[in-house]
Amino acid sequence: FNLESSFFFRQDQNCMNLRIISKGVFYFLTGRGFKTGKKGQIKIPKWVKSNEKYMISFIRGLFDCDGSFHVRNKSYPIISYTSKSKILVETVFQFLRKKGFKLKNFYKEEKIDQRTGNSSVTYRIRLQGHENLKLWLKTVNFGNDKHLKKIKMGTPGLS
Repeated sequence: FNLESSFFFRQDQNCMNLRIISKGVFYFLTGRGFKTGKKGQIKIPKWVKSNEKYMISFIRGLFDCDGSFHVRNKSYPIISYTSKSKILVETVFQFLRKKGFKLKNFYKEEKIDQRTGNSSVTYRIRLQGHENLKLWLKTVNFGNDKHLKKIKMGTPGLS
């Protein structure tokens, strides 16, 4: 694309922010199914959904950036992802179920912003327990060191 960019490292989040201003990149991405405007109902492009390898990579990136991993009661692992887009969460949920993950359902959370009083709705997926974590590490895995370090530190008995 032959363009200039600016970036900076966020040491506290072990990530890099990249900024590109280019009509060429904009048209390239929108031409491949990426949406513009408000992101309340983000959909995964068909070319990603139709390819299992792409879907796994997409989900890994989604959880690396916006997902979380934590351990409850010192040994019970939980991987979760939250989004305002119901269709995005539902699509990821269905794909993970087909891959053998034990998921009850995704669920809706409603919160009130304490500053403005406005209501906000999000949707959440939770992968709970050692079996789901083992399958996640085998199938999807994390690329984010922050999550991988937490797994090493907080999940005794994981082989």
